Amino acid sequence: MLTNGGPGNATQTLAHYIYFHGFKYYDMGYAFAVSYLLVIPMLGLTWLYMKLVFLKR
Repeated sequence: MLTNGGPGNATQTLAHYIYFHGFKYYDMGYAFAVSYLLVIPMLGLTWLYMKLVFLKR
């Protein structure tokens, strides 16, 4: 956030990218699609983590 994406978007994170497309460029549909593609792997990783943590108990 400090560099606003950095020189040539070099330091732009995915959350920052979603925010810019949704609120700066007013492209909510694209921002939703990208955020949806972010949520799916996060749910998978969370499920895997929970399985690994609770299998050890």
